[in-house]
Amino acid sequence: MKSCTIELCKQKYYASGKCRSHYRILTGESSKRWQKIKNDAFLYARMRKNHKKWEDKMRGTVYIKEKNRKAAYKLYHKDGRRKAYLKNWKQKLSIEKLQEYRKKDNYTRQFGSWQIREKVIQRDVEKCVKCGIGREEHKQRWNQDLHVDHIDNYGRNVIKEAKNNNLENLQTLCIRCHRSKSAKEQKDLKRLEVLFYGKDFTNELKEQIRELVHRKCQKCGKEESKLKRKLDIHHLDGNKWNNKKENLRALCLDCHLKVESEDRVKSTKEFIPNM
Repeated sequence: MKSCTIELCKQKYYASGKCRSHYRILTGESSKRWQKIKNDAFLYARMRKNHKKWEDKMRGTVYIKEKNRKAAYKLYHKDGRRKAYLKNWKQKLSIEKLQEYRKKDNYTRQFGSWQIREKVIQRDVEKCVKCGIGREEHKQRWNQDLHVDHIDNYGRNVIKEAKNNNLENLQTLCIRCHRSKSAKEQKDLKRLEVLFYGKDFTNELKEQIRELVHRKCQKCGKEESKLKRKLDIHHLDGNKWNNKKENLRALCLDCHLKVESEDRVKSTKEFIPNM
């Protein structure tokens, strides 16, 4: 059988040198079909009815042991393994097993795989490195397992490429030691901000500038509510210690990055005139 002509696609040939999925995307077959169903009231009602029956069937067979259907429904949709549950819906998995799957998924997001986390705990003899509390005692006291911490603080809320999940960079900690470490790191970051921007550059000053501009970017005019984050504050002269209101400007993230890149190009041209 022939394969699809599009690169990195190994599906079977369907029509005009493409597989079925690529053919439907390029020709717009799926969108046309959906518009046809949406415009016809009879077809739309039939589709909704069949979809509801299928959902109830899947939910009932997987969570047949769970008495509270609402809690089961939340678990079913919050887990990232919906496809796996649909394939194994005949096995009637219990909720304890589903919770174990969820924990392993969370560990794979943070450490690359749950096995790496377990290796670190076994290496440290199932004890906290600082206070020495054991694994079983930790579970009895706080009803959760020991924590595994990134020493360089590049763990959560970081891109996958920036994470350092080597065994040398990981250590086991209890809840108290982990919280105290994270609190100290936050204090250090605040000190760096004060050194870089000065004591005058406070959150109150930032809010005053945003309110003066009516919560809109001064370059493109986008509203802060649509951006889903607060506007950045830019220094016009490039001096971070000059925190006068005349020198500050409220910009969105895209405009802020563009302005900073333009300023860098200008500064390099001053030093290198033939550029």
